Amino acid sequence: MGSYIIRTFLKAGYRNIFITKRKESRLDLIRDELDKITVIDTHINDLMGMEAAMEGVDTVIHAAALVSFVPEDESELFKTNVEGTETIVNVCLTAKIKKLIFVSSVAALGRLKDEKLINEQNKWVPSNLNTQYAKSKYLAEQHIWRGKEEGLDVAIINPSLVIGPGFWNSGSSNIFKTVYKGLPFYPPGNTGVVDVRDVAAMILSIFEKDISGERIISSGGNISYQSLFEKIAISLGVNPPKRKLSRILGSVAWRIIKIQSWILGNRPTITQESMRTSFNSFYYDNTKSVELLGYKYYEIDQTIEASCQSFLNSKKNGLEYGIID
Repeated sequence: MGSYIIRTFLKAGYRNIFITKRKESRLDLIRDELDKITVIDTHINDLMGMEAAMEGVDTVIHAAALVSFVPEDESELFKTNVEGTETIVNVCLTAKIKKLIFVSSVAALGRLKDEKLINEQNKWVPSNLNTQYAKSKYLAEQHIWRGKEEGLDVAIINPSLVIGPGFWNSGSSNIFKTVYKGLPFYPPGNTGVVDVRDVAAMILSIFEKDISGERIISSGGNISYQSLFEKIAISLGVNPPKRKLSRILGSVAWRIIKIQSWILGNRPTITQESMRTSFNSFYYDNTKSVELLGYKYYEIDQTIEASCQSFLNSKKNGLEYGIID
């Protein structure tokens, strides 16, 4: 996400762009743009590091977060997503930052079983469908709104499932590699998806239109997992999953994967939380983004086709990542 935000602002002609990253973070996705930006090694929980990074800055785009559904990551989830956001808000207030744009998630809006349509007016209600990641983003938003009450100019963008090229072994980009390797089953649920380029472009629009005190859902459309995986498989030239995953099989699957991860010492690709989420259907309303920003999204098929082509090109050239303009 960060790399696309950087590219979008550079393409729009902006300079004097400063980015913060952890020391171990890779810069492959923006390697060709490094001469146009200033990179600062620090951590979201490093108060002094963040104060130094924001000196002389007028706008902050906070897109840093840990996305995980692994139980062992719960402590780090809240430390990074909640405490880290608290640090960002506090530094923005102290440094008299003009504007803070926060990249949240539709997960922060809460989820209830059989909820027909989720929009910006949705109220958070405790539910076992809310993952620990969702809770961390919801609590992070409370710091954003607290900052607003203390005089900070803020805006929140809530993307649905962000898809597009990136590092193929991590994040939502891993979907393409997983489908390419072969999926025998598809979960019965439904979700919202959005092109990573749309999210970055909408952040630029929020910045240029000086949108203030608003939250805006960023979602290009709603789609079933069956249709999503089928479209990806066809674009990659592999067989799509044919069988719907049953709850019993799904319950067995995440337990087996958990045991395997213990034995092999690696991270599980599927957890109880992610499995539970994939069995439910959530629909997101993007009307506000279209009316307030005048935004036109990429079609889901366009996103999938461009992403799959990028994946195949990466595979052909032996690269671990891909990029699309």
